[in-house]
Amino acid sequence: MDEREHHLSNLLGAVVADRSGRRIGRVHDLTLRLGDDAVVDRLLIATSGRRRPDVVVPLTAVEHIGAAGIVIDSSALASPTPPGREHGPEPTPAIDHLGHDELLLGRDVLDTQIIDIDGKRLARVADVVLGHDPEHGLTVIAVDTGFGAVCRRLGMQRLARRLDERAVAWDALHLTSARGHVVQLGTPAAAVHRLSPDDIALLLDAVTTQAAIDIIQTVQPDVAAAALQASHPHTVQRLTRALHHPDATPRRRTRRHDGWRRRAPARRGHA
Repeated sequence: MDEREHHLSNLLGAVVADRSGRRIGRVHDLTLRLGDDAVVDRLLIATSGRRRPDVVVPLTAVEHIGAAGIVIDSSALASPTPPGREHGPEPTPAIDHLGHDELLLGRDVLDTQIIDIDGKRLARVADVVLGHDPEHGLTVIAVDTGFGAVCRRLGMQRLARRLDERAVAWDALHLTSARGHVVQLGTPAAAVHRLSPDDIALLLDAVTTQAAIDIIQTVQPDVAAAALQASHPHTVQRLTRALHHPDATPRRRTRRHDGWRRRAPARRGHA
């Protein structure tokens, strides 16, 4: 495997072939396993046949990543046929049955919103920066939230090279995507478990009510209490209301207040 940085946007859709050059399919997604290092664990390949399912191979099967595509060890594709299925449709890999500490980079990270703890701001992921680690293989280094990454994905390479990368280190962000949020809360090594009460307050102010409740129920009680004290009064109000009245009418975002959105009751339809 090449020892250089890669951008997720360049890998998604890349041609996958074996050593002989036989085309297998295209990269559909990569799975990320969270821990002390954010390690890319598996490669999801979309095959070309109409009835052939997607194929999942371990990243250890990847032998080369280059401009022309990805080369894998084809022996990783071999799998025994379940009894009684010799003439039936091939089983689809359970890509939605991920490990408790695993998520999909394309689905759960790319183009989703993050909270940049160091920069204290909301941002959208334009690309994911991956690096090669001699021990683990591909790891996530950072996400790029700059316009240059958007231009690169649109094919405007010349303009992209003139714009600076706006990188956010992986250990300094919190994902707001549904699975990303849940996986980070459930993984002890995730950044959220190392944040100060002030940084937790930043998360509570920025995320949805349910996500904020998830956070305060996951962190230590004393940290949660201090974070609530440091949060915006409107955040405390909406969380208190949700905790004591979980079946209350949903509220929608209406306008900015002191830098964060304020919620108000949704309008009722006219009779």
